[in-house]
Amino acid sequence: MVLWPAGFLPGRRAVLDVGTVFDASIPADTRVTVAANELPTLKLTDRTDLDIDILYDDIDSKDGTLPFELTLCNRPFTREASVTAVNEKEVRPILVTIITGKQGDPCHTFGARVNLESLRAHFNAGINRFTVTMSEAVATTVLNVEM
Repeated sequence: MVLWPAGFLPGRRAVLDVGTVFDASIPADTRVTVAANELPTLKLTDRTDLDIDILYDDIDSKDGTLPFELTLCNRPFTREASVTAVNEKEVRPILVTIITGKQGDPCHTFGARVNLESLRAHFNAGINRFTVTMSEAVATTVLNVEM
């Protein structure tokens, strides 16, 4: 009886800063409609000197590494790369192992892996960002993590 009146108290509106990344789920089939005057926007920006593509089909949890491909453009060919930030916080550099490298002009491509246990120490459950630095070029990617 004491808690009964609490059921009628209104909640507060959630306020999220622009750029906030968060997880959301809907436990049932739900139809989402977008107002006719609000078209989804794809923002295309100039290509950066370094791009990261996670190779989701190659992930093997028994292997203990996260496979990805790096594309380095307009920079000298190198085989040195490291994770330098996780969730916008600088971390002690985590070595990225370069498995394959192909020189090109103006872009080089690399098959790479990073130790998952080293990343796990900095990850949170849900969406995480990590930054890779290679030849002074920097790129950030997003990864959804279950823990």
